[in-house]
Amino acid sequence: MRKQLIALAALALLAVPVNGTASAAPAGGDAPCYNWSVKSREGYANGQRCGSRVHGTVKDTRADGRCPYVRVRTQKGWYFDGPWVGPKGRSKKFTIDTRGDFATHFFLRYIHC
Repeated sequence: MRKQLIALAALALLAVPVNGTASAAPAGGDAPCYNWSVKSREGYANGQRCGSRVHGTVKDTRADGRCPYVRVRTQKGWYFDGPWVGPKGRSKKFTIDTRGDFATHFFLRYIHC
């Protein structure tokens, strides 16, 4: 149980805000795009948030039985998950539609695979 709590605490530290207060679209058109990236022992992910769409790539960098994926938290507190990838060396491109809300935080989580 202690190891699980430590792992959850470590995952909480992986939250990456998108350029601080990048939450509102400009008055006359499309929302600007912002780059984001996250990494952990299991792998890394990076991409862009453009309006309510998150584009990116996630990569597994360790042969540890864990497959990383991106979890996005939005301004309204909703969570959306991208696809997981594995085994070591594989990567996967993805797009997450956040249903009109802006992604504000990115986490790199994993499943046992």
